[in-house]
Amino acid sequence: MLRVEQLAVSYGIIPAVHDVSLTVNEKEIVSLIGANGAGKTTTLNAISGVLPIRSGRVFFDGQELTGAGSHRIVERGLIQIPEERHLFPDMSVAENLEMGAFSAEARHLARRTLAWVHELFPRLHERRSQLAGTLSGGEQQMLAIGRGLMARPKLLMLDEPSLGLAPLIVDDLFRIMVEINRSDVAILLVEQNAAQALETSHRAYVMENGRITLAGEAQALLEDEQVRAAYLGI
Repeated sequence: MLRVEQLAVSYGIIPAVHDVSLTVNEKEIVSLIGANGAGKTTTLNAISGVLPIRSGRVFFDGQELTGAGSHRIVERGLIQIPEERHLFPDMSVAENLEMGAFSAEARHLARRTLAWVHELFPRLHERRSQLAGTLSGGEQQMLAIGRGLMARPKLLMLDEPSLGLAPLIVDDLFRIMVEINRSDVAILLVEQNAAQALETSHRAYVMENGRITLAGEAQALLEDEQVRAAYLGI
C-alpha cells in the first residue's frame, strides 16, 4: 500500500533523513520507533507532503505521490495525525470533525463516518457542542484521530498519539487503534512508548540519526537485546 524508497530530507543544508525505505501493507500496523530527533516525524511529514523531499520516491495505493501536494495526498486516503494535533480550538467538537471530511467521497459518507467515530469515541458525541480548546489532553487526541477518520483514510499515520497522556488513556487509545485497523485501515505509528507500540504492531522499523537501522516483525524486535536495552529500558 505505502512504499517509500530511499527518502532523503534536509532542513536547508542540514540533512535530517538519509535513504529511508519502508513499506506498510494493507491491514497492517507498522511502528517507527527511535529516540527524540531520530527523524521519525520528519519522515512522516515528507510522506504526507508537509516537507519537501530532497531525493527518493513515495508510492501509495499504486500511484507515485513524490512531491504531490498535501491536498492530493489526503484525497488518495493517506492521512496524518500530527503530534501537535492542530485542532481548531475555537470551534466545537462537531465542527472540527466536519472539517475532516475533505474529499468529495468523505463528504458523501460523512454521516456514516461520524456514526463510526462516535462509536469509537463516545466522549466526542457527549462533547459535540464543546469548544475543542476546552477539552482534556486525552479528549483532544480522540478528536484529532476522529477528525482524521472523517477523511476516510486507507492509511492513517499517527505521530506520538500517547504523548503527555495518562496511562489509562494511553491503553484506551491503543485499543482503539487496533479497532480502527480491524476496519481495514492500515496504520503507520510513530511512538515513544516503544514497548506498547511493538506489542500492538505487526512489523516495525527502528530509526537512528535519520536512518533505518533495524526492521522486522514487531515481536522479534520486542525480544531483540539491542532494542530492549536502547528503547525498552531492559
